[in-house]
Amino acid sequence: MELIPPKKQTVWRWPAVVNFSLGGMGAGLYLWGLLWSWFQGELPTPFVFKVGGPLLVALGLLSLTHEAGRPLRGYNLWRHVRRSWMSREAVAAGVFIPLAVLDWLLPTPLLQGVAGLAALFFMAAQGFIPYRGRAVTAWHVSHVPVLFVTSGPMTGFGLVAVLAAAGGFGVPVWLWWTGVFFVLANLGVWLHYLQRPDEEFQRAVTALRRPAAMLWVVGVGHLLPFVLLAVGGGAGAGGPGRLMALLAGAALLVGGTLQKAYLILEAGYLRAIAFGPVRPPRRASQAKAG
Repeated sequence: MELIPPKKQTVWRWPAVVNFSLGGMGAGLYLWGLLWSWFQGELPTPFVFKVGGPLLVALGLLSLTHEAGRPLRGYNLWRHVRRSWMSREAVAAGVFIPLAVLDWLLPTPLLQGVAGLAALFFMAAQGFIPYRGRAVTAWHVSHVPVLFVTSGPMTGFGLVAVLAAAGGFGVPVWLWWTGVFFVLANLGVWLHYLQRPDEEFQRAVTALRRPAAMLWVVGVGHLLPFVLLAVGGGAGAGGPGRLMALLAGAALLVGGTLQKAYLILEAGYLRAIAFGPVRPPRRASQAKAG
């Protein structure tokens, strides 16, 4: 018997969506720039890749102060690293942001390696934050951290494509197709996530399976940019390739943001509280015989 039906959580709203979206984009953008500089040479716009990435992460975290009851006590986040993924997210950002900016001023392989690892850990920490919300049916699923770890590079690559179109420079073909891989990887995880057979889970993700959500997240956010990126093939420097890069990048940003918005705002149902069948107490003689 269902004592209390599932109801939406009201603690995490749009500020959380903004943090998760900008954080993944920023960390992903820096990592793409890191790969570009390591394997291709000088970045076309080092400032945007190395400072824009940590700036987006900082803006995402700053958005949380809008819903924090006592933002001045945010320092307490640093005190619970051993048990809180929110604390680990804060520590990862505290390492990543200054080191990434310093990489723009004094680039060294060691500095870049530490900043890159911090960016990866930051994306993973953001994914484990909702995953550890055991009371929320649609969040406490193993797909959720993987969604975040694939969404960050996907939306970060969306920014790379937009920058290429705006700046008129081409993206290395190997990097372009690696970006396509993350688009498909995130799409595959999302579709597999929605197919989870648990009945309570399916009720929680009803809004995510509706035509409008599938159109925006899957159609506009994944399939459209996949086609544009596959046709463009890395030639985002001019003409039709430049337009395709711009449209694909914008679609990835929209799709990645809406994916997290639907997950946090529409699928955030607290588990129902139910009573199971009451078993009659066993007699002492029956217990002893058993």
